[in-house]
Amino acid sequence: MTQPDAATPIEDEGPSASAEADQQNEPPYDTALAVHDFGTTDAEMHDGEPLSARLEREEPDVLSQVGLPAAKDDVTVVGRLVEPDAGARADVTPEMVASDVGPDLGGQSAEESAMHLEPEA
Repeated sequence: MTQPDAATPIEDEGPSASAEADQQNEPPYDTALAVHDFGTTDAEMHDGEPLSARLEREEPDVLSQVGLPAAKDDVTVVGRLVEPDAGARADVTPEMVASDVGPDLGGQSAEESAMHLEPEA
């Protein structure tokens, strides 16, 4: 019969002190989540949260000045961008080239409203 191998000194020591202090080695969700929140039990979910408790948890929006909307950066609005040939032919240049033709009567699409000019550095 064969004898089992003796444990190496490294195996006898167990995990190192640095491994024990390392937070990455903890299994996910090893700590309780939302224990103190309302609605974690069946009774709370069934009865619903009182309005006073919900209002107590709310945090007000912070404005730059009371009564005024938050200040926006000074952004120049960009109108509709159109290719030189209006997209009628295939592109032969590797760069994307277009010019601003101003606002369109139909309004801007989501992509066009996201366009803005940035100052050159």
